[in-house]
Amino acid sequence: MKIYVETQGCSANQADTEQMAGLLEEAGHSMVDEVEHADTVILNTCTVKGPTERAFYKRLKEVEHKNVVVAGCIAQSEPKKLEQYTVVGPQEIDNIVKIIQQKGQYVDRTPMPKLNTAIKRVNPLIDIITINRGCLGYCTFCKTKSARGNLRSYSIEDIMQRFKQALKDGCKEIWLTSQDTGCYGFDINTNLPTLLKEMLNVEGDYMIRVGMMNPDHLSHIMKDLVKVYQDPKIFKFLHLPLQAGDNQVLKDMKRLYTKQEYYDQINFMTQEVPGLHVMTDIIVGYPTENDKQFKQTVEALEKTKPESVNISKFWPRPRTPAANIKMLDGKKIKARSKQVHEIFESYREKLQQKLVGTTVTVRFTQKRGEQVIGKDQFYRQVISENHEIGEVTTAKVQRAERYALFI
Repeated sequence: MKIYVETQGCSANQADTEQMAGLLEEAGHSMVDEVEHADTVILNTCTVKGPTERAFYKRLKEVEHKNVVVAGCIAQSEPKKLEQYTVVGPQEIDNIVKIIQQKGQYVDRTPMPKLNTAIKRVNPLIDIITINRGCLGYCTFCKTKSARGNLRSYSIEDIMQRFKQALKDGCKEIWLTSQDTGCYGFDINTNLPTLLKEMLNVEGDYMIRVGMMNPDHLSHIMKDLVKVYQDPKIFKFLHLPLQAGDNQVLKDMKRLYTKQEYYDQINFMTQEVPGLHVMTDIIVGYPTENDKQFKQTVEALEKTKPESVNISKFWPRPRTPAANIKMLDGKKIKARSKQVHEIFESYREKLQQKLVGTTVTVRFTQKRGEQVIGKDQFYRQVISENHEIGEVTTAKVQRAERYALFI
């Protein structure tokens, strides 16, 4: 059977796709790069935002003449809307070979898919390891909880087995991903710093990128984590969502931290890890957010100046508590979003220009036309026309654009 896969969403979804593709190929099926050449199409879906979900349903109509399998978070959370299709939830991905051969709904039947199975990586130099599934939060705006469930962590032994195999396979970047890496291991009496220490004991030529973590969990591991971040094999990159700069709005969202706690964490981490690349997420236009509270978010952005920001307009997700609150006027949400974008862009370019003349160490992992693209030690994008895929170099930044450095 010829199979084509499309993936929406986060790196955890990408990891699920790579696992499904690996298992299908191992079973004798052929993975193809064009939907026209496929007998079966797998759509691995994301339910975080309304526009993303609408894009999925539009795409579903475009490929419905094929044998379609719907996977991922929409499959798990909306199976009744997909009764005519084969549906596989995130917990069932290691059964994809059996599932793809028969129609049906396969959601929430197993507690945890196996971690160590065949993998077909999109990029042979990058391995994406899902270290835990689900989370400990109950954010009022989040629909992913209904798809991914409560926290379930993989054992350090299972992760180490996957990690060592990735190094044997020639991977040079290891991405640790989940809905919240900060609470890894809380359910199995361990934590993220302990896992990272185990990984760093393994000799080899590799770098580890730690994925998103929430402030309420970072607070429990921060002092140990910052010690681990001193290791040169850890990308100096921290993805720590703020979401809102007002404490009452954070409380309304059921985000279990205050803006001061967020400030304290950013200050501590950036002082202890010089040059740390901080990424954050901001939701603009939450239903209870008034003008004064929005200004607090603006002030938080101006005060902390995170190097990367994911800015999202609030979208009511079905069957979430926030969906029951009257939305703000759409024009107001759009205006607030524009303001936050403008503030971010106003300082982002200045941050980039300050990096001209500095020295970066980068491994190139992708090719685009005549250019090769990699990441430096701070997980910033670096571009060159004078190097090869897999090559590591240390060089001065010659120029900077808004989202890339050039050597």
